[in-house]
Amino acid sequence: MFGFARDKGILIKPCPAYTHELNGTAERFNRSIINTARCLMVEAKVDRRYWPEVVKAAAYLKNRTLTNTMNTLRIYGSKVFVIPEEKRNSKWDRKAELGILL
Repeated sequence: MFGFARDKGILIKPCPAYTHELNGTAERFNRSIINTARCLMVEAKVDRRYWPEVVKAAAYLKNRTLTNTMNTLRIYGSKVFVIPEEKRNSKWDRKAELGILL
């Protein structure tokens, strides 16, 4: 692996085990993929056993979606999803409840 990276001009900087906070960029990308995959599974009513395929689809979509430059604008009265603080679910359960932006 190191030889391949060196040949391609890739710099590998390993971080200590169990310190995911040191690799924030990759962790944030992974979180986005998992959130997208969860939404896809809920909307399509896909069984959890298909999560690897759904994660691949979510990564495919994320890699091909343009960045929204107006991401701070919100439409008043639009549907929103509210995440209750006390709620603890598994990774693949719904994380939010439907609400209205006020």
